[in-house]
Amino acid sequence: MTDGGKRILRITVEIAADPRERLAAIEQGCGPDAAPLKAIGNEALICAADDRKAGMGERIVGRVRDQVFTITMTSTLKNDPILTRVVLKTRIYAAAEQVAGNLF
Repeated sequence: MTDGGKRILRITVEIAADPRERLAAIEQGCGPDAAPLKAIGNEALICAADDRKAGMGERIVGRVRDQVFTITMTSTLKNDPILTRVVLKTRIYAAAEQVAGNLF
């Protein structure tokens, strides 16, 4: 990145013995501002993944059968000129569609 920052996409998938319980544990990190996402796996939520030191980000958590997934997209620039909040939400939603679709 030429503007001195980093943009990071992190995708994790885990098989859980009790996927609903595991998803609930991960969702606690989202806080009260989490919003449900329709048509993305089962019980998916989107929430901010902002870090005061590292900049801004978004997180999506959800599950497909016994697989729990987390997608985090962040930028270390607080006012990223390319990865704005709107672009960030659009791109993380597209990533979630791909991940959930591949897990089915």
